[in-house]
Amino acid sequence: MAVSAAKAFGQYLRTLRSRAGLSLQEVEDLARNTPGPISKNYLSRCENGQLGLALAKMTILCKIYSVPSDVVLERMELDLELEQIGGPDTENMSYEELIELGVKSIEDGDYWPGYACFREATQFAGEALLSDSYKDHREQS
Repeated sequence: MAVSAAKAFGQYLRTLRSRAGLSLQEVEDLARNTPGPISKNYLSRCENGQLGLALAKMTILCKIYSVPSDVVLERMELDLELEQIGGPDTENMSYEELIELGVKSIEDGDYWPGYACFREATQFAGEALLSDSYKDHREQS
């Protein structure tokens, strides 16, 4: 696998924030009066995979992003379990290669490698449009 669980989960957090249309500063401002304030520096380090996200802070972020906490917790668990199990070597694979291998893995009943490939493919979501089926980058993400 090309990406660690911490890095993959951090990318997921960044995607959630992006979908909510919020900057790091805006999240800090929204979390300022909560029981567990979240600084933009802390969140940035979590999004970059340098720090693990505390459960109390995850709950606050879920409220800010309007995402059920069980969905975010499950994603964290999946990433950690995949890291323990190990996945296919996806380093330097293109989006198309990741999707192709992911589909083949799922069709063969190999769900963990499939998940790993699709998870790795999400890193391309912020780049140039990959398909005409998306109207813009935000929809693609």
